[in-house]
Amino acid sequence: MKNAMQQFVSFMQKNLSFYITMAVIMLCYGLLAPLDLVLVVALFSLLLFNINSNKLFYAYFALIFFEPILVLPYIGGTFFRLFYLLMFIRVILDFIKKRKIKWDIFTLILGLLFLVTSVIYSISLSRNISVAMNVLMVLYSILSMKKQENYRERIGELLTVIAVFAALSGIYGLTRGFMNEANTYIRLYGTIDDSNYSALFYTIGLFSALGATMIKKKWLKISLIVLLILLLISTASFTGFFVAFLLFVLYFFFTNGFKKGFILILSIAILFSAVLFIPIKGEGLISGTQDKLVRFITFEDPNPEYQYQYPNYTDFELYLNRITSKRYYLTKTYAIHFMVNTPLKEQLFGGNNTVEGSFREIVPVRDNVASHNTYLDMLFMMGMVGTFLVLLFIMINLIKHYIAYLKTKDIRMLCLVFVMLTMLLFSMSISTFPFRYSIAFLLI
Repeated sequence: MKNAMQQFVSFMQKNLSFYITMAVIMLCYGLLAPLDLVLVVALFSLLLFNINSNKLFYAYFALIFFEPILVLPYIGGTFFRLFYLLMFIRVILDFIKKRKIKWDIFTLILGLLFLVTSVIYSISLSRNISVAMNVLMVLYSILSMKKQENYRERIGELLTVIAVFAALSGIYGLTRGFMNEANTYIRLYGTIDDSNYSALFYTIGLFSALGATMIKKKWLKISLIVLLILLLISTASFTGFFVAFLLFVLYFFFTNGFKKGFILILSIAILFSAVLFIPIKGEGLISGTQDKLVRFITFEDPNPEYQYQYPNYTDFELYLNRITSKRYYLTKTYAIHFMVNTPLKEQLFGGNNTVEGSFREIVPVRDNVASHNTYLDMLFMMGMVGTFLVLLFIMINLIKHYIAYLKTKDIRMLCLVFVMLTMLLFSMSISTFPFRYSIAFLLI
């Protein structure tokens, strides 16, 4: 019996067994509460078997894509409550075995800023603890890997896990029929009930897949990239299209030079022109995408009532409001409220949570809609001082990764840069902070 158990644990510690088992657990979760209970025990056991491995760190990033659906049956909360325990055990084991972390000063300062500012805007002790645990777990994972030999190899493994589980989050949505109706067309979402956030996950997965070194066969990597592109398209998220296009062009310039980059831009421009101007009937994905693109050549605003309470909107502002799906109105409203109605002390040091709690009710937007702009949210929550310092140290880490790429020409380091850029660009049109995925992919 003991030998059989040892053989089973050894089997579950193998990479293929571990990731396939974890993927099956994720895709089956949420069908029935009794089954979920079994899956929670199985997932906890699987991670416990691998607690001394980097797979525990990689699993944290994989589970981020599934947090919204990983609700603990009969208890509430998410599986991350149990993951805290696993990470605590890992830290104790590392201490006993005298494993060390790398004291990366800039990453540590960034983590400290996240921790300190969370106290200012937190709406409750439990939410503050949640943010703090998130920061500490990401810090420990990243700094532990940086201390190990072949750090870039570890990054390639991490990127592989991120890419695969980002794709699985989309497959989860497909198998459950998760669709949002938008006018005359439908939009896919995955594990998170919003197509734009799902597009963020797939774009992160896309640039991770380009550096996924655990996938050795070229056709498998191409298949994963194609799947992520198709999932991104199925969200009908213009933010997703724009960010992915912009970053892919930059990536192509970095890796293939100016001439080939220009040819790529020209080819994509021709493709978009075809989608824009060739009439397509029906209520499908392509016609829906065409409808969104047509906004750029239409100057009326169908919702002129979406205005701030005192400025008059120009025709151009109404146009911007239309093509940004009312985000211009939201951004202007929140920005004016921050500059005009927020006391100077709160402007400098924050304390107003625009994502959770009741503060949003006093911002004069219709229906208490979120700002859809992470940087404005950070200004309200952290203030100008905290926001400046956080963005400064994010940029420092971003530049460090890019310099590492220039020195080594290691594509994995470039992909790490593009994962961070994906989060930063998406943050201009959706509210991502201080959620788990936002902090994790900015501290990475």
